[in-house]
Amino acid sequence: MDARKHVAASWDDADDDEASAPAQEPALVAESWEDSDAELEVPSSRKEEADAEEPAAKEAEEPVANAAEEAVVKEFAALSPTSAEPQPAMPLPPRLAKDWRTPPKMTGAQKKELSKRLLQCETVFGLVASVHLEKVNARSGEHMELGRSVYSWIFDAHHIVLGDVNCEWRNMIGGAFFDRGGTSKEVKMEAWVKPETHAAAIRPGGTYLPGVTQEKVPRWKGDKVTIDPPAFDLVVVTRPYAVDLLKKQPGRAFQPAKLPRLLMQSLPPDGWPSDHTSVVAVVRAASSQPARTLRVATWNVADPWYFSQFWGEACSFGFEREREAQRLEHIERHVAQARAARSLLAPPPRAPHNHAPHPLAPHPPSPARAQLLDASDVLGLQEVPVLLVKRLVRLGAHRDFEAQWVGAPSDKDTALYEQAVGRRSGTMFRMLSEELPPVPHDMLLARRSVLSTERAETEHETERSEPTYL
Repeated sequence: MDARKHVAASWDDADDDEASAPAQEPALVAESWEDSDAELEVPSSRKEEADAEEPAAKEAEEPVANAAEEAVVKEFAALSPTSAEPQPAMPLPPRLAKDWRTPPKMTGAQKKELSKRLLQCETVFGLVASVHLEKVNARSGEHMELGRSVYSWIFDAHHIVLGDVNCEWRNMIGGAFFDRGGTSKEVKMEAWVKPETHAAAIRPGGTYLPGVTQEKVPRWKGDKVTIDPPAFDLVVVTRPYAVDLLKKQPGRAFQPAKLPRLLMQSLPPDGWPSDHTSVVAVVRAASSQPARTLRVATWNVADPWYFSQFWGEACSFGFEREREAQRLEHIERHVAQARAARSLLAPPPRAPHNHAPHPLAPHPPSPARAQLLDASDVLGLQEVPVLLVKRLVRLGAHRDFEAQWVGAPSDKDTALYEQAVGRRSGTMFRMLSEELPPVPHDMLLARRSVLSTERAETEHETERSEPTYL
């Protein structure tokens, strides 16, 4: 049986007419309700283009930078078969504990917040969610109900969840203890996720640099004054799926520091553009022979100058405003460097001949390595500055990725919150021509070869089934 049919068969309420409808565009679950004229034509198959060209012409069009980069790209490609290769049959995706179409009861404000924090797509591995969750503070009790009901539903209603969860795995599964203050014994944190039903890929060394602006004062002799970066960026899967980190992570590794954000400027060889590092993981369906894999990645790229308007210096500490153009170029390179394209941003002014480099000139490029779009089949990005959204969509389209994006403004942005929150679109609706609100966006990009195409996509063929939180 075709692997995509297994996905349709996994839903309890799958409709026979829907399953038999002719395949249209790949199914992206949280569908938009808007229409627009086509502007972006996504290539139907990279393989068809390659077969139509002579090998020499292809090398001239997309030259590999050097032998080292070619070897790394081949290594990533070997981890997951492409659509051009024979595919082993996919097993039935695990049955989910909850239905994504029936979320728990939420207030109107909670629905708005969820609409900007959750993007979904349907793949041959089942439902994938990209998230950017609000911090749940167990000590103060803030957002505890949100974690208990809404966030636990997200993990129980999707096969794979990736993104910035604003919490460490040990706290999510209830394995940590803390002193609430004024009590004689420590209190165990409440679990959102059960380790018996879920597994996580956790990057050692942490993924987030806290915005501490003052060095810690030692409280006693030998007190540790460095801060360990927490691992807030995770990939979580529903068992029996298994997940492991990619051995060679493209993103920089973090380390303990007195002022963690200062690492962004000092990490070799050319600094780092975000207070988060990326995470690439390999999801395995061990029950299939040979084992099928899906490569997924997540990265919070940071929009410090937008959020610092509402949250102060802690958001922008460690970033340099005069180097923001170079930072955006660095983000673009990390998302897609292997096939370099013309930058969205104009190059900095060049110094006259025989003079020192311009002080705002970018660092020399880092050693060649495959980046996120080459290392993954599904990529979630959070806090993407508006200047980069369309550029990253086009870079993904050239690699045969579908993309969707959603406005994710701060709830303190009284001028733009109502008009921008949850405003979503994607390449499957050909909405690249629309003007985007000047707020950060979350994005989800998925390779067309791993998307399920069983569900019809147009209203006249089958009734749209939109999540009730939209």
